Amino acid sequence: MDTELLAAIGEVAVGSARLEYAMAELAMAARGLEGDKQLQKLMKPRKVRDAFRELAAEHADWRPFLRLWQDCEAVLDDRNRLMHAVVVTAADDTEQAHPEFWHVPSDSQVSIGPAAIKEHARDIDRCVRRVMRLIPEAHQRRAAAST
Repeated sequence: MDTELLAAIGEVAVGSARLEYAMAELAMAARGLEGDKQLQKLMKPRKVRDAFRELAAEHADWRPFLRLWQDCEAVLDDRNRLMHAVVVTAADDTEQAHPEFWHVPSDSQVSIGPAAIKEHARDIDRCVRRVMRLIPEAHQRRAAAST
């Protein structure tokens, strides 16, 4: 497998970890939680996504959060399909070999190159920035709700 493809997959993996960490910080801010112990609980597999789902139900009027939640779910679902795929070598009509990703659970196969994977990493980074921008608003909403 070529290094450009591996580097692109690495960008997705690192960006996803940053996104889930930022999502945990936002969930903690929205709930008024603090501390490493609370953060560690949210960083367990699927916990931060569950927390976002609960926040969406509790804050149905918070439109920027609802749009963000949907986008985070989408990029993380795509990340899961990429990270849990097996790379196989396929040949096209010209008999030229190229990598394809076989997602075993869904038994689907897709040919995707480094450029598309890097674009996915950029989508993840955009979600990270949006999450970080909502953290101060989450603190404000929490403060307003407790008065």
